[in-house]
Amino acid sequence: MKYIIDLRIIIVCAGILSLFACNEDKGNYDYEAINRVTEIANIQESYSVEVGERLLITPELNTTSGNTDNLDYTWYYKSGSAWNVLQEGKDFDFVIADPIGSPNSTYTCAFEAKNKVTDIAYRQIFSIRVAGTFNKGYVLLYEKEDGFDMGMIVQNSQNQYIPKYNILASTAPSLQREGVKPYELNIFADPTAPHPYQPDGSNRSVYLLTDHYTTRLKVADFSWDPSYDISSSVENGSPLHQDYVSVGRPIVAEKMKVGYFALNGNIKPHIYMYMKDDNGQGNWYLHNTYPVYYFFSYPMNAYRTGNTVYDSKRYEPAPFISCGSRITMFFNQENKFSCQTTYRSSSDFSTSFFFTEDFLDESSDHIFNFNDKNEGLLYMSERYTTISKMTSFAFLKQSNGTFKYIEYSLPSNTTALVTKDNKLRTCIFDASTGIDHAKFIAAAPEPNNAFIYYATEDNRVFYADVSGSNAVVREITDAVLPEGYNEITALKFMIPSTSSKYLGIATYNSSLGKDEGGRIDFYSMPNASSGALAIATHKVNDDETIEMSWKGFGKIVGMDYKP
Repeated sequence: MKYIIDLRIIIVCAGILSLFACNEDKGNYDYEAINRVTEIANIQESYSVEVGERLLITPELNTTSGNTDNLDYTWYYKSGSAWNVLQEGKDFDFVIADPIGSPNSTYTCAFEAKNKVTDIAYRQIFSIRVAGTFNKGYVLLYEKEDGFDMGMIVQNSQNQYIPKYNILASTAPSLQREGVKPYELNIFADPTAPHPYQPDGSNRSVYLLTDHYTTRLKVADFSWDPSYDISSSVENGSPLHQDYVSVGRPIVAEKMKVGYFALNGNIKPHIYMYMKDDNGQGNWYLHNTYPVYYFFSYPMNAYRTGNTVYDSKRYEPAPFISCGSRITMFFNQENKFSCQTTYRSSSDFSTSFFFTEDFLDESSDHIFNFNDKNEGLLYMSERYTTISKMTSFAFLKQSNGTFKYIEYSLPSNTTALVTKDNKLRTCIFDASTGIDHAKFIAAAPEPNNAFIYYATEDNRVFYADVSGSNAVVREITDAVLPEGYNEITALKFMIPSTSSKYLGIATYNSSLGKDEGGRIDFYSMPNASSGALAIATHKVNDDETIEMSWKGFGKIVGMDYKP
């Protein structure tokens, strides 16, 4: 037993001598305890950033000795099974690009602190999610001196709004833009995007309307391919196909309107486009995704006269419709309303779907009757709060020069449409209000809110309280037309695309020209009972709040929100 103990003593002594020998080999003649890293803090488990965005990470380390002088630092990213050096130094300061710059990708990364003496390494693993360059925010369509382009106010992962200019020049270089006049921009839920027979899973469309063509862009990066043209969404053998697609003529839609239906948490769109034929007659066409896919083909503005889709009588529709979840309201230029029931179960799907129908309103004790005599439709649209909560409204010309405003819900059938409870309000606009010269009209996005905003052809802006029998109108031009900007070019509440209930007003400074004379300002309603507007503000963080105003764009003609 004594022999075993002595042997152990010898082994221990030899080990101690060898440790000193190792220190001598490294030139370190003073013994030091190993400095261990006990904690790496201030690194999140994951980050979400934009392409081109700067990411700054400043880790905090606790060590057994209390100092970090004998540590080296390296940042890695993982490619396959290999770890590759991304950056050296304690703080990570990197503008997101290759090798971790692919949009819509997630990278596994690591921070390493290594003891210079022992080579012992301590690692903290985290992930970086790289979003697309145009992840979410407000998208602007604008004219330029030589055609058109798009800009975007991007909301990044740090809750900042970053303006981006002339993005189509890089994202869609082969798209014809020179000499092309833009009409409208629409972004909405759509499972058939960007090509109905080759959807990319984004489930969202970006439609671009111009005087030369109507096409889509890919929502992730606004790229374009000729196959995205609206002609890819036309039914074979239909009048549209025969008159345009089969002979190589472009389909040019002047307007587009989207209705929504929520089913089990999923949004089902029905998309209408308005275009004029060679004779100057206007037609509304429908692209539907529920209960079956049905692409643009036959005009919806027709009454059924027989048992097939060919048995119909076309009528001239107004260039305005209002879309509910189950009913779309049309207006026959013979001065009467007409309805299309847009959604049914697949078992009830029939040829009635392809037509609109008259409906009978026999009321005499309601605030208005849909069949009241009028001189034509001035405008019709919706007052949105959310997709599931909305009302519709219309302005009807009267023989005495005034305009009747009516507001109503769009229920699931025409029987409910004409009930007393479904008719919400009506009031009269005098000719002096200038409503007949309105080029943009928007309703405040609250069903119980009684305000309408509009801009006239002479670039004056008004809001109207429609809660009484006569509209109370106030001019607010000075409050919303910035100095030097002399034209209102767009006015829109971007509901239901975003829950932010801001009114976007685009203005133009002609002295700056179409390349940079455009400006966008967003306004909120501080007091929903007054209708007055104030410039909207955005809280970036506890230390920074900004006004939601940006300039330097082209002449803005359309805008929408990309969620």
